[in-house]
Amino acid sequence: MPQTEQLDTERLYLRTLAEADCGEIYRLTSAYPNISEYMTWNPPQNYDEVRHKFLENRKTDDRHFGVFTKDGDDFLGRITVRNFHLMQQDAEKNSVFLSFWLSPEHQGKGFGTEILTEVCRYCIVDLKVRKIFAGTFSENKASQGLLLKTGFREIGTLRKHYLKNGIFYDSVRYELLNEDFLAHRTAPKVS
Repeated sequence: MPQTEQLDTERLYLRTLAEADCGEIYRLTSAYPNISEYMTWNPPQNYDEVRHKFLENRKTDDRHFGVFTKDGDDFLGRITVRNFHLMQQDAEKNSVFLSFWLSPEHQGKGFGTEILTEVCRYCIVDLKVRKIFAGTFSENKASQGLLLKTGFREIGTLRKHYLKNGIFYDSVRYELLNEDFLAHRTAPKVS
């Protein structure tokens, strides 16, 4: 299990999820059952389900960050960096996979861009990852736009990739190479 880590942005901090955060995760996913519409999971039915999943996740090398506001410690969502075991087995695969969600009341305020930019910086600069992947349900236009805005490029569609509740969904895949991210960060801003 990785140690507790914290990443900071202008308005937010991302902290390794703790068991004490399970209540906030359950509160948000209960308040917004459609939050998982474009996710591979269904909303948890109770607190114990959230806690069980949290305890299972702690056994992996994945980084599970909760997203909190600096001005009030409000829990906004989570972002996960997965597949570190691939990095350790084969240096040629020095890549990770991102998944994320943000509560509906905090969408459209630039938080997603802030979160993704910092997590990509963390992966590429701090962890020395060569490539970051992400996938979205083909219907999830908001996440696709966010990935493109952060410097990812679309690499293709996996047809009927996700099976959720008896229905197959396509997955649009994105990648971000370390050199593309670094160039995107240092590119002059167009006014």
